[in-house]
Amino acid sequence: MKIRAKQLARELGLSPATISLVQNNKPGVSEKTRKLVLQALEEHGILSAGSQPVVKSKNGNIRFVVFKRRVNAYESTPFYGGILEGAERQARQSGYNIAMTYLNREQDSLSEAIEVIRSEKPDGIIMLATEMSQAEIELFLQLNLPLVAVDNPLETLCCSGVSIDNLHGARQAAEYLIACGHKRIGYLRSAFDISNFRQRERGLRMVLAEHGLRLDESDLYDFNMKATGCYDRLLKNLNDGKSPTVFFADNDSLAIEVMKIIKSIGLKIPDDVSIIGFDDDSLCEVVEPHLTTVHVYKDYIGTIAVQALVDIIEGGRELCVKQTVSTKLIIRDSVRCLEPEEAEQEL
Repeated sequence: MKIRAKQLARELGLSPATISLVQNNKPGVSEKTRKLVLQALEEHGILSAGSQPVVKSKNGNIRFVVFKRRVNAYESTPFYGGILEGAERQARQSGYNIAMTYLNREQDSLSEAIEVIRSEKPDGIIMLATEMSQAEIELFLQLNLPLVAVDNPLETLCCSGVSIDNLHGARQAAEYLIACGHKRIGYLRSAFDISNFRQRERGLRMVLAEHGLRLDESDLYDFNMKATGCYDRLLKNLNDGKSPTVFFADNDSLAIEVMKIIKSIGLKIPDDVSIIGFDDDSLCEVVEPHLTTVHVYKDYIGTIAVQALVDIIEGGRELCVKQTVSTKLIIRDSVRCLEPEEAEQEL
């Protein structure tokens, strides 16, 4: 007599739900566990040898759309690659293939790209929506295909998505800086105005206010690509000893850029000036000193984005679900804890 699924679950030390997920080729099971269960199913005659579960989809294809407002917007950062790596691995595990579409707002027609996707009829879309507006996302929603937006909080749009807990990440960073005695914190604002960065700035300001501190506008450096005044003002204040003791940057790329500026005038990090980034790109452990930052689980964001999309494709779910992935403070060498007397001098 064939073994029952519940008996097999006890034998393997797994839950009946896990056995069911594997039998029905559902996501949510690691590749190692999936192989273990499939082998056991074959051995007990529940699944014939050599057979594979049928993917419950139209053609097994997912379209991964990378949207950029500027040429080379993502190529210079490992951030996008981490998300894609997690997405591709989870897609394979779930029985899907990922096809890429790269859209540049300055060069490509969104309407034409949307029509191409419509004609190819993918099962669903993963949208890297870091720089997308609500109106642009809505154009893709009109395809009436399962869609999950990635790396955009989607605060005013009903669309399934996976985003970073930017607010909490910024709070983690700010609390650490204050615990290290820094009371005058400078803010390095990216030239690119995206919702992630605005949430990070809001988190920083919230923590400062909770500690009876504030972000002085003279300590805010807005790195607009079209204006060089920010660089000149930063250099002058650094040279004159009028800069904050620490800088919080919108992301690691900007932090590393400013580290070069600081070192170019002979100042030492963190002895003279401290700095903290956000994202935890691979370069953080290459630069000297190693950059203290906030880790973003890029691989996991890609993984759960595909899991969410497959749930919509195979389960017919119509409910919009927004998932937020937490962050982790990574303490390295670019932030110095001040002596009590130094902290008092900042006030």
